[in-house]
Amino acid sequence: MKLATLKTLVVAAILVACAISVSAQPVGPSIAFGIKGGGNLANFYGDAVGNVQAKLRAIGGAYLRFQFNDVLGFQPEVLYAQKGAKQSEVVDLGGTLGVLSGEWHYDYIEIPLLLDFSVPTETGMTPHFYAGPTISVLASAKAVADNGGEIDFKDYTKSTDFSLTVGGGINIGNGPVKFVLDLRYVMGLSTFDSAPLSDYLSRKNNTIAFMGGIQFGG
Repeated sequence: MKLATLKTLVVAAILVACAISVSAQPVGPSIAFGIKGGGNLANFYGDAVGNVQAKLRAIGGAYLRFQFNDVLGFQPEVLYAQKGAKQSEVVDLGGTLGVLSGEWHYDYIEIPLLLDFSVPTETGMTPHFYAGPTISVLASAKAVADNGGEIDFKDYTKSTDFSLTVGGGINIGNGPVKFVLDLRYVMGLSTFDSAPLSDYLSRKNNTIAFMGGIQFGG
């Protein structure tokens, strides 16, 4: 074998070894951006809630994903989350306010701060699980009666709501663009009614959200 050919083979072997070594390294820090949207199965829980049923409403927004390694990440989000419930009876508010049978509509700007744990795979599908606190800023609050009438309840609702978010999802794809599927439970930690409603009702938000979207980078 000629010396030049031997040198070429040695260099090629070194390059292949380097490529294999680099590909085997854990994923380093990265940042991704994503958008997603879907449905919010909303309801209430707590004392003096009344006869309520879950209401399907909308949720969607954007997020950043800070991936520290191939397992641990941090994902802050900004979502527009519609919450509420169906009310199938007249609500007794002690004569101060009255709401006919209908629906409660509470809309929030929701900010989850999620610690994320990924499960690395070689299939192009990466499951991940997350949990973290969520701060919600009230955008609107209304009671919509079955006859079409509306009552604005923003003055009787706390401007901020606090909850705990837990859930998981799947990122699909190996390239810079991934499809994302997300399922989460958001449990309200504080009551959202303010005076005088808080004298008669003690309600907390309770939602299950399912979303799909696209992630860029990461």
